[in-house]
Amino acid sequence: MKFELSGIQDFIFTIPSRGAAKQLRARSFYIEALSALVLEYTRQKLNIGIEDVLYHGGGQFLVRTRKPESEVIAHIDDCREELETIVKGRELSFAWAYSTEQKDVFRNNLLELQKALNLSRLCPDFEPTPYDFEKDTNDYNGLSDKLKKHSHYRIVENEENARKTFPSFKNLSIDFSTTAIIDFKSLGIKGHFPGGNEDFVQVLIDTYKPGDSQKKEIQKLNNSQYTFEQLAYLANLRTGQEKLGVLKMDVDNLGKLFSQRHTEQEYCDFSGYIKNFFSEQINDILNQTFTSLRKPHQKSKYNNHPIKDTWSFKQNIYCVFSGGDDCFFIGGWDAVLEFAVKVKSEFKKCFPEPTHSLSAGYILINPKFPVRRFAELAEEAEQQAKQAGKNSIAILGYPYSWDAFEDILHLKVELTKRILQGSPKSMLQGMLAYYGRYIKPGEQILLNPLVLPKFLYGLRNYKGSDHQFLLDEIYNKRLRPAIFNKSKMDMESKMDMERKMDMQKIFAAVRLAEYSVK
Repeated sequence: MKFELSGIQDFIFTIPSRGAAKQLRARSFYIEALSALVLEYTRQKLNIGIEDVLYHGGGQFLVRTRKPESEVIAHIDDCREELETIVKGRELSFAWAYSTEQKDVFRNNLLELQKALNLSRLCPDFEPTPYDFEKDTNDYNGLSDKLKKHSHYRIVENEENARKTFPSFKNLSIDFSTTAIIDFKSLGIKGHFPGGNEDFVQVLIDTYKPGDSQKKEIQKLNNSQYTFEQLAYLANLRTGQEKLGVLKMDVDNLGKLFSQRHTEQEYCDFSGYIKNFFSEQINDILNQTFTSLRKPHQKSKYNNHPIKDTWSFKQNIYCVFSGGDDCFFIGGWDAVLEFAVKVKSEFKKCFPEPTHSLSAGYILINPKFPVRRFAELAEEAEQQAKQAGKNSIAILGYPYSWDAFEDILHLKVELTKRILQGSPKSMLQGMLAYYGRYIKPGEQILLNPLVLPKFLYGLRNYKGSDHQFLLDEIYNKRLRPAIFNKSKMDMESKMDMERKMDMQKIFAAVRLAEYSVK
């Protein structure tokens, strides 16, 4: 038997930008909590043991029960009315289906069950209705406040005639606690939400020695839930660029990977590995740190005070959701870039097989950008990566392989270091000018061979290490191979695609370096 909530992204992201961080936090938790409540009620009614829960995460679950078909049908009918009441007006819908198990053909059982679920999706008993934001804003704000204060929860039975808490289902509801009852991770429900505390705020104040007005800005971070503006503020301290990065990632061809599991044990093992990665492993990465290119003795032009060099992902990135086979993050634009590389690296360690890969989309936005629109743009960027062959990340409007992406970040770091050490910003502006003047992207990328002598001529303005870096890293390694013997690139040629990629990588690295030295 399989249960699935649909319309999750519309439900999570259909909110105003004002106070969005607080609402996103509560809504992403609500989806997992609701599916956990339905699962627990189903376990109780159909006598399903833990060992028979084959999968749970991402707003869905797959279970096996030994109850007769008539009781399964009666149970689904029993739950349907309350579920319809819950999801109506919230951009949500649900599908629920079952199939009769046949021995020794587990894969066929899954195929039959998926057909039944698809039919349930196509022929729902009700029509989803548009979301009424005012209807339950207070409920989600209250839920967000509870998540801010507590780290654990348990599912409890409501006393007879007692007022149900939010969220709840049938006779079950969520009870929060600061002690370990059932950890969020145990059911795939995220327990991490980035936030500050007084100690962290004091570190900022001690580090920056800010003036009174700047001190007030930093003290606003006392809220356990950062706003998008505050996350962008921290990015601005590091780079001078007050922007957010939005990252959406998911596993390529997950349905096919599951279908290749021929036994129940293989299926359960693989689903456990996926679930562990998107809960435990992602949380572990969020607890790691990254380094600002500006060192403590250097000053930010934004506030004219020294910058600290080691930062926590946890205090700079907000996990909207991470479960099922995908994840969605918002945070300081520079922190999210570094985080994406670490997630990909950890995924490769956990799933070294060449058939297992991730695709991602990354966009840069202002902190007041409409929530639903940035969710759509991140989704479009991810799709762009998948259409380019998967196992890729789309950034600044173009898809790159993960190796190419790491090369971009490496080049961006090298360029940024030189600017911070005193090289003129004209070095970046000049390369962008070459790109715009001599390189015309499109269905076929056109390269004007004059870029080579022009670039060499421009090197006269730089001396020492800057001159050698531009000659070796930009001219010899990238520009010359891309143009040599060919000024027009055929998109169908593998070699020319690699040359085109080299040109695109220069542009992306220079643009990111420019963002890093405002």
